[in-house]
Amino acid sequence: MSIHEKEVTPSKDEKRKNEKVAKMMVERCREAAKMYGKKVDVILGGSYAHDTWLPGKGDIDLFLAFDKELGKSILATEGLKIAYQALSGYEVVKRFAEHPYLEGFVDGIRVNVVPCLKVKQGEWISAADRSPFHTELMTKRLDEKMRLHVRLLKKLLQTQRLYGAEIKIRGFSGYVCEVLIAKWGGLEEVINAASEWKNDTVVSLDDVKAETKIEGFAILDPVDQRRNLAKAIAPWKISEFIFLSRIMMRGTSCDPFEKPLLNYLDENKISSMIDNVLVVTFRHKKELEDTIWGELGRSSLALVKHLKEEGFEIINYAFSSDLDNSAIAMLMPGDMHMDLTQKTGPEVFRASETDRFLFNDRNISWFFLDNFRSLRIEQRRLKNINDAIAYFMEKPVERVGFSRGIASDASKSWKIMHGRTIAECKDMVVKDAVRRVFGYSPKMDTC
Repeated sequence: MSIHEKEVTPSKDEKRKNEKVAKMMVERCREAAKMYGKKVDVILGGSYAHDTWLPGKGDIDLFLAFDKELGKSILATEGLKIAYQALSGYEVVKRFAEHPYLEGFVDGIRVNVVPCLKVKQGEWISAADRSPFHTELMTKRLDEKMRLHVRLLKKLLQTQRLYGAEIKIRGFSGYVCEVLIAKWGGLEEVINAASEWKNDTVVSLDDVKAETKIEGFAILDPVDQRRNLAKAIAPWKISEFIFLSRIMMRGTSCDPFEKPLLNYLDENKISSMIDNVLVVTFRHKKELEDTIWGELGRSSLALVKHLKEEGFEIINYAFSSDLDNSAIAMLMPGDMHMDLTQKTGPEVFRASETDRFLFNDRNISWFFLDNFRSLRIEQRRLKNINDAIAYFMEKPVERVGFSRGIASDASKSWKIMHGRTIAECKDMVVKDAVRRVFGYSPKMDTC
């Protein structure tokens, strides 16, 4: 067994501990269901049941499967009551997916208790209904070698900052790793295949059904081909995996299991371009990580969209949070305080649209372009980006579409940082957002 195979294989002691907790929690779930007089099947799922978990990451997922005739509403009522009873005496956090479920820590092991409904394959009522079918499929399709290679793929993606389905990461889930290995049989084969993925590639474990409608790149869920697993992965994460696969196929001087092959810009390079960065910071009440990062993502996108509509060119944006404080960093190509902007209009062949575009009180001058479109020069409605952000943040929900969960606090506490102020800032949230907004160094695969 190689050094990396040893690193990704849980020890016998850890396996025994997880098995003990799993058996105990299955029994506690059954007893809790009896207490509430409900007939419930308790099903082990996830990476523990599939035997693909990494050392120290042996989360135990238990699904409380109710008869489908009871309806979806029971999942958030009786389902949660049973879950709370099963986890009584332990630290518990209420999590939310399509419907709420509970996360607890039992002897240091994360345990998720998720209500779902017993249905026939394809007759899903809740998203969690698929999970028992995932377990049934993967326990049949993955042999011992494949399970090891799932672990190796997880470790590789973890090192390259591409692993994790959490909203903060939006990377490859454990189940996607299992599907990829089940499809190609091993890690090297997955890397080879990924290096040649195209924008119309469809990854399917089995033959694609004729009625399945697919647009663009897709990784199909083998238990439900209508579900594209790639939709939950950020497009840039898929792009990075394809790019990294090409690098690894050529051979690397670094061990990709130990060191990221894509490196963020160094502090000196960032410092030399810091005048092109603007950061908006604000405080807010503390929430769960998935909640904050979801709201921050939607709010950042909305703010940037409206700034662009006002004519402020933004090359890239990024955000970060420590759950109490958040920062949105924006990278600009040049002067943030110019009074003029430009807008491209319709083709000249579209008469009424061209009239509306050119006979506009914001138009200062105009001309036609080589592609038959018109372009007008106009005065910014909001003179500079500081004025624009101040206007938007005064009423962030109404004027931008900020997430309501953080808008009220953000409108009271927001601040703008420029240039050297950012460079001298020690706040880790700000530093992380700025690091993200600059992206990666052109120097890759360096140790």
